[in-house]
Amino acid sequence: TPPQAPPRAPAELGKGGEALHALQTGRAHSRAQRWPEAIEALLASVSSNETASARCEHGWAHYQAGTLAEARAKLERGTQLLRALATYRERDRNTLGACLYNLGRVLEASDPAGAAAAYRESVEVRPNEVAAARLASLDLPPPEVEATCDPVPYPPLLPPAT
Repeated sequence: TPPQAPPRAPAELGKGGEALHALQTGRAHSRAQRWPEAIEALLASVSSNETASARCEHGWAHYQAGTLAEARAKLERGTQLLRALATYRERDRNTLGACLYNLGRVLEASDPAGAAAAYRESVEVRPNEVAAARLASLDLPPPEVEATCDPVPYPPLLPPAT
């Protein structure tokens, strides 16, 4: 029998409780590598109460199931939600870093530069050897750095001494 999420307590009834129950069920299916069931449960969680964490987990389940366009869309939405927070709590930084790492995995085959950007940001928000190693394995040149200030004019050249 498939693993089930713990029974819901009466206090968990309602929108948030349904989303939490669906999230726990999706996680149980993910641990058992039942990706279609995980996708269905995580979709129910996101539909009840969209959270960045659930969106990222939904994207990872799609990646594992081989539905890469859906995986990319869900992971991009999850990272967007996490970046929108005014300040990151440690938990939010860890979730953003993990979500960006997963996005990098999705992008590796189709968009190596996009994967590198995702891994780079992942390492910036949550230093991680695995993400850093995947970034290094892409063997891409470092990104071009944009100038962040106006160029400083040089003084005019002096006329040659006579």
